[in-house]
Amino acid sequence: MPTIWFRMLRRLRYEYLRRFENPAVLETRQGIFRVPIAVPDPISRELFLFGSFELELMNEAMELVRRLSGRTRGKGTLIDIGANNGVTSIGMLVTGQLDSAIAIEPEPVNFGRLRDNVTLNGLDASILQLNCALSDRKTTLAFELSDTNYGDHRVRVSVDPAGVREDFRESERPVIDVPADTLDATLAGLPSRWTNDIAVIWIDVQGYEGLVFSGARRTLERGIPVVSEVWPYGIMRAGMTLDAFSALVGEIWQSFWVRRRGRFVRYPVLAFRAFLDELGSNGDYENVVFTCDREKAN
Repeated sequence: MPTIWFRMLRRLRYEYLRRFENPAVLETRQGIFRVPIAVPDPISRELFLFGSFELELMNEAMELVRRLSGRTRGKGTLIDIGANNGVTSIGMLVTGQLDSAIAIEPEPVNFGRLRDNVTLNGLDASILQLNCALSDRKTTLAFELSDTNYGDHRVRVSVDPAGVREDFRESERPVIDVPADTLDATLAGLPSRWTNDIAVIWIDVQGYEGLVFSGARRTLERGIPVVSEVWPYGIMRAGMTLDAFSALVGEIWQSFWVRRRGRFVRYPVLAFRAFLDELGSNGDYENVVFTCDREKAN
């Protein structure tokens, strides 16, 4: 009962502050964050109401990564692609999963929040922050902005890509230009202290993952595990067919891991196309871990 009452009071406080205070500084289980609350942004809302965002996913994914790679907890670098306000990069370091991160965020307002939050947590020397996008080549991308979900800013390939239906009024969103390059080229231009011990790549770019993977072949050949959001609707809106995305995944990895009933379960990459069909194209998504391992499923 005390927990129920605490949650109710937390929700009431959230709704009250949304009217009068923006932003709010929160002390959470994965760091300190200054977040906007006047808009019902999902990441900010979860940090406020529950004191964490995807923290269980982070912990379980890193446990799997360490089990497969034999890595020591607290050592290694995270590449955080689509870093938003720093919730993953900061969370990984504050909870002791890793000791450094490269946080890549193209949208200027989100990037400002990322820099602010990194400083709030005293992690300026441990998190390298890059204000750019990633793609399959060096280019300038049209980037559409959501006014209700700051994690749903997306690369726009066209207003009506390949006839894919529009579920979130994307064509009405304002658009900015952002510079982009490949992950391979981006990492090649960094000091070796940031790139010598990459433990995991974490990517959430709202369906544009396939283009990022295409520009990261040299990096991915190193066998670095990749935790990725898989969102069929977003993949198609980004101009890639599900068949093409599945084929690309099959060229790079041997296995993918899905959370089933509280644990990660391994599937051969040949089953990935069926997994996309399982998710469907109605907006469902899942976070998976792609690996080049050949270990047996537990």
